[in-house]
Amino acid sequence: MAAVHGIDRTGKDFLIVIGKIMNDYVALTMSPLWMWVFGIGFTSTAILLLLFAHRVRIIERKIKKNGRDGLRPLDLGGSKIVTYAYVIVFPEHIALRLERLIDANIVRGYATKTDWITGLLFIATSHCWIISTILYFYLR
Repeated sequence: MAAVHGIDRTGKDFLIVIGKIMNDYVALTMSPLWMWVFGIGFTSTAILLLLFAHRVRIIERKIKKNGRDGLRPLDLGGSKIVTYAYVIVFPEHIALRLERLIDANIVRGYATKTDWITGLLFIATSHCWIISTILYFYLR
């Protein structure tokens, strides 16, 4: 087995090498506080994304079950989930601007309070995480 810096690339030794690389190239350029902010923001956004994606699936099942045709094939890297969140959370006059992407009235009609809360949390955490990332790299 090939050795990297005198350590075999198997099991625990390989993880030690990866840890050293991360320490040399990532941790030294970022403060520990930022690593916590980044980790918590990313993790919470990922969990809420999965929860809201499940809610979107439930809404789509209800729409298909009732024979409504308001769904358009849309998913470019998760854009359908973000679009559903905007349609459900934002006021109706803003949601109707997304009409060419998705039938906002149908989606809003099948959304529940739980969908609204989950969507709001997803939008808030993702936007806070992205803004904090931009500010960190801009202000550092």
